[in-house]
Amino acid sequence: MIEQDIRFLRSVSAEYYTKQADLVYVPPPVNKREIGFMIGHDKVMVRHKSFDSMDKIRRFLIDNVPWDAYHSCSVYEFPEKPIDEKRELWTELAFDIDPNRLDQEWGNGSIYWI
Repeated sequence: MIEQDIRFLRSVSAEYYTKQADLVYVPPPVNKREIGFMIGHDKVMVRHKSFDSMDKIRRFLIDNVPWDAYHSCSVYEFPEKPIDEKRELWTELAFDIDPNRLDQEWGNGSIYWI
């Protein structure tokens, strides 16, 4: 990707995060979730982040314009520590549905979503 394209994508993303910040949501307790981001030209994964509030997460998004952002389904006593030191309190059930695979065949039939 050329530098001009990257600058354009970052500016569009920054504008989106600024105008749509209220749509960014992390389930409570926010300060007990691990937050991760794909940052920079090389899309480096930055993990083990923790924020005190939704406002601080939104500010981080606007200031850093990550390619991707993630939050854990688990709630930890120490979300910013390495995985073996986090002390998991509980985990929520989540489903990840990839729409690009919805048209693939499943066994003898096809998968259709209405």
